[in-house]
Amino acid sequence: MDATIHELLDLIVRWVHVIAGIMWIGNSLLFNWLDRNLRPLDEPKEGVQGKIWLLHSGAFYEVEKKLLPPGMPYPEKVHWFMFQNLTTWVSGITLLIVVYYMGGAAYMVDPSVADISAGLAIAIGVCALVFGWLVYDFLWRSPLSKQNPQLAAAISFILLIAVTYGLAQVLGGRAAYIHVGALLGTLMTANVWFYV
Repeated sequence: MDATIHELLDLIVRWVHVIAGIMWIGNSLLFNWLDRNLRPLDEPKEGVQGKIWLLHSGAFYEVEKKLLPPGMPYPEKVHWFMFQNLTTWVSGITLLIVVYYMGGAAYMVDPSVADISAGLAIAIGVCALVFGWLVYDFLWRSPLSKQNPQLAAAISFILLIAVTYGLAQVLGGRAAYIHVGALLGTLMTANVWFYV
């Protein structure tokens, strides 16, 4: 690929990734803030956890947090905040490919860490993402996660440390830690899209 096109692609995808990430994190912070600031209703209603009035652009918004009863279908029109997550993940994976996998994987291999080929380094990075998700998903679908979620969380943390250590033994430092971040982003995105 032409160096100018490669650099332009890197620049565009990087900015999409940054902006989508800001939107995704901003939404998460907004909903955390909402949860902390909800007010109880004067006249309690079943399933309603609270409400709040917001002011923006000269108009008032009345926001009410509800839990739907089991078996009740979703309302006809629901605004999902899933696409900021998807855009962040897709642009992040694209950036991983553009910066780390293309161009001979120069950032992937560090001969002082491990004497491996670029192809093997890329395969290790991709396998870490795919198998990381499969192991995580298996763990959190298992009966253990229902019976003892604290133990499942501890196992998840230990596995994350093990993956971080393992990648740092075979990939260049920057590539190892970028792949750990990509793995965490993959886990979060898969949770959003597979377990709505």
